[in-house]
Amino acid sequence: MMQMSLWLLVFRIAPEWRNLITTSSSSKFEIDGRSCSSHHIEVKQSTSVRRIDSNPPTIGNRSHSCILIFAFTMQTGTNPTLDKVNERFLILCVIGLALSVYAYIVESNKELDASYAALCDISETISCSAVLNSEYSKGFGITSKSCILRLCEVPNCVFGIIFFTAMSIMSLKNSYAFSVAILALGTASVLTSVYLAFILYKLKTICLVCVSTYVVSALLMHYALKKFRLVSTGIAHQQKTK
Repeated sequence: MMQMSLWLLVFRIAPEWRNLITTSSSSKFEIDGRSCSSHHIEVKQSTSVRRIDSNPPTIGNRSHSCILIFAFTMQTGTNPTLDKVNERFLILCVIGLALSVYAYIVESNKELDASYAALCDISETISCSAVLNSEYSKGFGITSKSCILRLCEVPNCVFGIIFFTAMSIMSLKNSYAFSVAILALGTASVLTSVYLAFILYKLKTICLVCVSTYVVSALLMHYALKKFRLVSTGIAHQQKTK
């Protein structure tokens, strides 16, 4: 969060009094331990309001004008909590994107070479390539008879690449519409992960890359919900202050 303040001080005081002007770190202005003006001067800075009460000092029979303080504060930036949520959300998207790209590489290499062994192929029951080349690895296992626009021929990892790329782009916006879209896509991703986890159970094979992707999707759903609440709360607060 960035904050910029502009202070304008205008005063007419006898020379012997000018050296007695002190400015504290809390923006309080005093003259020899006494405040300057007999009026209430409100100084607005961010969301706080400081009030300075003072009486005009005199030297002999001569009165001196007080300090006129004009404060202008401009604050830019977003909620630090929301920034942190966006940062973690983006990191998860990058991790999910990397997992999806790696899954696509494994699937492509296995199709070209049946003897190809991926790093995540540990045993017969723990094998990424076995799952990524099963009948459920394309179009989420939907049969060609019920396929729409030949989506059943698209590898699941390609959908993952598109999903995580879109989520990372939308996470850069803090609007209500984008937060709703992220929440909706996150919910769909979690439901899809549950379905694919059931497929793993059906195949009786563990895919480490797939399971890692499911975990990332669940965490994205968590931060998508958190972002939605923060954005909604911020909009509601702005409407109340109008």
